[in-house]
Amino acid sequence: MSNTDSISQETRSRKILKVALLFFIGSGIIFIAKKLFFGTTTVGDPDRYMESFRFFQEHGFYEASVKGTSLLYNLAASVFYKIFQDVSTAFIVVNILVEILLIYIGFQLLKKIKGTVETIYFYAIIALYVFITLNIHAYVRTANDAFMAVFLVLLYYILFYKLKEATRHTKYYIFIGILLGLCTAIRPTSLFAIVLVTVFFGIKFILQKIQWKSLLHAGFVIGFSFVTIVSILHYPSLKENGTVSFYNKNFDPEVNWVQRNYLGLKKIQEGKEPIHKSAIFNKTPFSEVKAYVQEHGENSLPKSPSEFLKKDPKLYSQVVGYNLVYSFAKFFRYYAFLLLIPLVILFKKPLFSDKKLPSWLFITYTFLICMLCFTMMEYRWFVGYEIILLIAILSSIPLVVQKYRKSTVDMVFSISLALVSVFNIALTFFISSTY
Repeated sequence: MSNTDSISQETRSRKILKVALLFFIGSGIIFIAKKLFFGTTTVGDPDRYMESFRFFQEHGFYEASVKGTSLLYNLAASVFYKIFQDVSTAFIVVNILVEILLIYIGFQLLKKIKGTVETIYFYAIIALYVFITLNIHAYVRTANDAFMAVFLVLLYYILFYKLKEATRHTKYYIFIGILLGLCTAIRPTSLFAIVLVTVFFGIKFILQKIQWKSLLHAGFVIGFSFVTIVSILHYPSLKENGTVSFYNKNFDPEVNWVQRNYLGLKKIQEGKEPIHKSAIFNKTPFSEVKAYVQEHGENSLPKSPSEFLKKDPKLYSQVVGYNLVYSFAKFFRYYAFLLLIPLVILFKKPLFSDKKLPSWLFITYTFLICMLCFTMMEYRWFVGYEIILLIAILSSIPLVVQKYRKSTVDMVFSISLALVSVFNIALTFFISSTY
């Protein structure tokens, strides 16, 4: 192919990409607008965060911590409760502000690591990020996923940008420890963030970007900061219960979520319920779990993840398999063939590099959440972690452009944006899905 033909092809592919991006933005606006203006106007509270908040208001920090609570989420809601004197309004305002902060901080992070990526690719990544963030619809329900995501994105800002730019790292290690500690006062899944930080520094050590002495220094400073924050925030629960104060969603003291998950999953396995999360969350209430245990004996349902695995390894493997397939299907719905951009270079030598680091982190989280949740996945559990996938795509583009023509990369973006747009239109007007 002559240079003239190559330039002409790149010009055409770039025009197609611009049209696909506009199509995607338009479909995204329609998709979000329908949910915003024609969706529910009632604030959902399936996990009883409002009830937990009222207990927090009536009994104070100490008693709420001992019982188990999402401390920082309740503190944020209490600020706006004092202003509006309405619990629902307080949660709505908190969650709207959370989505605004997520978009702003995420944009700043993606802009800082943009590097040599061409502007049109960057705009496409930003458009995807804004769409996915707005699609959380955190303001229509009481859930602390998006709230913790703000702290996670700040954590990534330090890991992927500040540590790279700074010459002295100690203060940023302190910030990392503080952010990890604060996350424990929001959701139990904050423990996954600790694993990701460990993997991050482990790969940096493998790449010899950090020496053994510096690694020990980082571990000590982060660990000390983390333990200090956890000790302060969780002091009442640590003193009274000997454990940190995660929000307790076991609404019946005689049974727990592991038992509920197991019973719901057995219904699916036996063909009594369709393969859908509603089999657990709607069709298997705690009252049914309690009645089942009373009828069949206290040991009829596993009470812990280890008991679940020991009792029914086949069911566990089926759940993990389903979760992995479900996660990939959801990724394809929102990213289509953009998933190929980090994958085509992931296993090329060298196996580890700075540009591949986000990919390994996201793969780590995906396998962890799929293997350790012991239930059917909810996509909202990727909130706060999903931006790592966008970082992985953004970081991989320069490597892919070196290997393939720009027109090829343009077409991958164009086809992907067009496909996601079709999904948006279909789900807006033609298909109703609760998966």
